[in-house]
Amino acid sequence: MTEKLICVHRGLDSDQGLYWATNDGGGWTADTRFSNGADSANGPALAMFNGVLYCVHRGGNGSNALWWSTFDPANETWSEDTQFAQGNETDSGPAICVFNGGLYCVHKGHGDYSMWWCQYDQSINQWTADTQFSQGNETDCQPALISFDNQLLCVHRGGSGNGLWWCQFTGSDWTGDTAFSQGNETATAPALAIYQNQLVCVHRGSGDHNLWWCTYDGGSWTADQQVGGGAVSIEGPGLCAFNGVLWCAHVLGLNSESGTADPNATSDYLSTMDAAMGGGAALGSFVPLAGDALYAGLTASASTAADLKLAYTTLDGLSSSWAPDTLFGQGNCSNATVALATIDLP
Repeated sequence: MTEKLICVHRGLDSDQGLYWATNDGGGWTADTRFSNGADSANGPALAMFNGVLYCVHRGGNGSNALWWSTFDPANETWSEDTQFAQGNETDSGPAICVFNGGLYCVHKGHGDYSMWWCQYDQSINQWTADTQFSQGNETDCQPALISFDNQLLCVHRGGSGNGLWWCQFTGSDWTGDTAFSQGNETATAPALAIYQNQLVCVHRGSGDHNLWWCTYDGGSWTADQQVGGGAVSIEGPGLCAFNGVLWCAHVLGLNSESGTADPNATSDYLSTMDAAMGGGAALGSFVPLAGDALYAGLTASASTAADLKLAYTTLDGLSSSWAPDTLFGQGNCSNATVALATIDLP
């Protein structure tokens, strides 16, 4: 068995199918459709729990139900997609995370800004009923969840306005929301990762499509800094530390005729699509595809068609600059969350 990267994402636009691809460090494989036929209206979430890779996602084709399946590395297939038995629902993407020996899921409600959580019950091989956050916590998109310094933390956009907020799990409930003290804002879902013993948050801007980042020292968040390398994003990014480097993946708009990166095309596309799309990006361990650098600086009119491709940038040290954006390189497309993790495969 060899440790590889596995990428899971929904398709582009009307294609709500879930796909997966792997990377052994030398490049990505072509996408493979989930063997169980799973669909998702938003991006999925991944977590490795007790040696098994779990995928949780909203249903497709108008469904608001939450569904889950697991990956069998020996046969490279997914288990039957199973609906959460307690009627758990969302109209956005979920977040999942392992904490204190349990697997937790946090998600936005259906039809309102409420926030809910549940836990996987191994004894019955199912998820518990949803419990609403009791302190009035709200979000209008996919949250981010992480275990940091013996705490389970949730970061999310507010239910109204663009401000970023965070709260902490108490063991039976969640604390009230606390605003990021430096006024950090986003238009979409944030992403979290632990890097060089600090908690890092990367998110899209609130009034632009640039990516921004900040850090948490256990007490407060720093002011935002812009991610360099020409990184602009249609959705919230994914984030993960891998092999000593911090990786950030996101959905980029490309000029459909030239196939090159077009920040203006990204912006123009976003102007018409933001209100119609849901998502964000969740990123686990991620490796670049060498030699596939993007080209920035093209201009485009508002009518320019744009392809939505997955791209990434890296940060090698908190005091360093972000590297230039790079395409995944296998035509990987999505307009929602991209979820990655590491897994042992033949």
